[in-house]
Amino acid sequence: MTRILVAEPDDFSAEARAILASVGSVDYRRVEQSELAQAMCDYDVLWFRLGFNINAELLATPGRRCRFLCTPVTGIDHIDSGACEAAGVT
Repeated sequence: MTRILVAEPDDFSAEARAILASVGSVDYRRVEQSELAQAMCDYDVLWFRLGFNINAELLATPGRRCRFLCTPVTGIDHIDSGACEAAGVT
């Protein structure tokens, strides 16, 4: 089963929660930047806004399970897209 972590869970509508639940098991819990490496190992999908920096070091976490990053914002300056591509993360 696909495991999804919504790491910035504030203001999710019931409709959005239902859609996410239809594709996997979802945890809604706030995490800190320092907890992302473990989250990358525990979840297939990481959903966040602007509160995190995704870089090559984080994507190189041994045992990383995460393959998808979802960030419903207008820019992606907080994500190293080249490192994502190299790591096979969409």
